[in-house]
This record gives sequence, C-alpha cells and structure tokens, in this order.
Amino acid sequence: MANFFFPLVLLLGLAISAVPVLYSIFLIPPSKLCGPFRGQSSIWAQIPESISSLPQTIQNFIFFLGTQAFAVPLLLISSILMVYTLTLANSYGRLISELKRQIETEAQNKVFLAQRAVALSSNRAL
Repeated sequence: MANFFFPLVLLLGLAISAVPVLYSIFLIPPSKLCGPFRGQSSIWAQIPESISSLPQTIQNFIFFLGTQAFAVPLLLISSILMVYTLTLANSYGRLISELKRQIETEAQNKVFLAQRAVALSSNRAL
C-alpha cells in the first residue's frame, strides 16, 4: 500500500511545485529595463528566437526532437526498459526470498545436527 501512495504523494508535490514555475515562465512578463529577457513578452518568447539564431542543421535536429518520429520510438524504448527493470527487480525479490528460506533451512539443520551430536555423545558416555 505504501508502495503506491508514496510515489503518488511525490507526484502530487511535483505537480504543485511545477505550477508556479510554469506560470512564471509563460505568463509573467519579464523586466523591461534589465535582465536577459528584457524586451520580450514572456521568458518563453526567448526560446524560438534563440533557436532561429542557430545553424540550420542544429535547428532541424531540435525540431526533429519535437516530432512523433522521435517521440514514439523514445516512448517504446522507455517502456521496454521500464518493463525490463521491473522484471529484473521481481526476479531479484524472488531470489532474495529463496535465499532467506535457504538460510532458515540451514539454521534448522544446524540445530538438528547439534542435537543429534549431543544425543550421540551422551549415548557413548553411558
């Protein structure tokens, strides 16, 4: 149960903290007299202007990063890696459970052998 609610609370905190940052980036106008964004209608308005000053090949690459031709394979690869990681974690969990069971079995065997050794040594003494 805690494995579900803790990440949910973290996600909620991230969303709540992102709201003022996104609001300031997109809606609050920057200072008109000083700062790197002066003369812009918003901080975000500087981004397209900066990209347009780059060489054409870099502009094409940046625009490619925003297309579905990049996003869909990225999503698929991310999903595959996530499933692989979860599968690996589950297999490690099963391995740990098996090793704990083996440790308990070995402890029981040691107790049995110790009792057997005591019983045999007491029979020889008689």
